[in-house]
Amino acid sequence: MIKKIFSVSFLILLSFLFFLILSISFNFFNGFKEKRLVQATYSKLTSLEPQADSFSSLIKGNVLDYWVAYDADQKPIAYIFVKEYEGYRDLMEVAVGVDLNGVIQQVEVWKQNETPGFDRLYLADSFLSQFRGKKESELNQVSLVTGATVSAQTVKHIVKEGIDRLFRNEVLIGGDAEW
Repeated sequence: MIKKIFSVSFLILLSFLFFLILSISFNFFNGFKEKRLVQATYSKLTSLEPQADSFSSLIKGNVLDYWVAYDADQKPIAYIFVKEYEGYRDLMEVAVGVDLNGVIQQVEVWKQNETPGFDRLYLADSFLSQFRGKKESELNQVSLVTGATVSAQTVKHIVKEGIDRLFRNEVLIGGDAEW
């Protein structure tokens, strides 16, 4: 009887130690994973605004994220937003950098799973460069690409909606940030 109680107590203690070690290692590796994710995001944001010294998140949501890019003096120099939207086959993730006046600086497709071969049409600089230097009101000048019309429309929609929300709705009030 005493041997059985000792065996059960030993198993309970062993189980407790196992779960303690598991919990500690989970928290350690989860923090490591988060750090890598932050570094990857910073690297991607830098590709949109290379002059930026740092970034801070304005709004973080399920489908639309906004950041402010700062120079070395911590003055805002640009806004960046990332949005996912349904393309022809799957979700597309598009990132856009705009200056403080709403002029588009850069558009990048970060994630897509569209029809292979046709993706080169809307990923090409000849399409994406059309956005540079334009404001939201000038996006009608951006020509879609034949063969990947839905995907190109998705990119255009993301850019238009993101700028609209940035300057007219919940992100910035009246197009002027309060810092």
